[in-house]
Amino acid sequence: WFLMGWAGFRYRKKSDLLPRQVRYNLPIEVLYTVVPFVIIAVLFFYTTVSQNFVNELTDEDEGGADVNIGIVGFQWNWTFNYLDEGVGVTGQTTQPAVMVLPTDRTIRFTETSPDVIHAWWVPEFLFKRDVIPGRENTFEITIKKEGEYIGRCAEFCGEKHSAMNFVVRVVSPEEYDAYIDELQANPANAIGSGLGTGQVVKPGTEDNSADDEHGSDS
Repeated sequence: WFLMGWAGFRYRKKSDLLPRQVRYNLPIEVLYTVVPFVIIAVLFFYTTVSQNFVNELTDEDEGGADVNIGIVGFQWNWTFNYLDEGVGVTGQTTQPAVMVLPTDRTIRFTETSPDVIHAWWVPEFLFKRDVIPGRENTFEITIKKEGEYIGRCAEFCGEKHSAMNFVVRVVSPEEYDAYIDELQANPANAIGSGLGTGQVVKPGTEDNSADDEHGSDS
């Protein structure tokens, strides 16, 4: 405010003389217009290329993805359905949902939510995708390295949002196939039961308690 007041006082009109006129500088004005436009155009181009790459899906005519997983985010946990195999796992308050994935296979995820907006986020994957009620968001990844990663809900979704974590366990294709076989051996892991926790146990010895029955995938 002081500088504005000082400038107004210092350069106030002091006589009836016409102030010195400054002509427009066309080259500079063209430069100020063209350079920002070029920068924006380049950024837009690379953004579009990257977005198309991230959203690209395997052609169904070529067999589609190797693994298809349905992600259901609900207040305040996750259900992961192995759609082709007919089994799923649902997290509990004291036991986060575990998603087991194979290396070197194309994995397609289809997300949905029955209540509010969530966001599936694994920091090590450098990827996040919103889980929106009434909409199916689909994306694909191929993982090259085995390991275990912590995933989180990255969209505030209510009282227990901070506890809405999950585990991604990446294993070899052979270990993945064995895990699926063991899941299928337990009826509690069938999609829609809302009871499967992903724990591989002998039939009849599992604890079938779950916090919520959101195991179905739309």
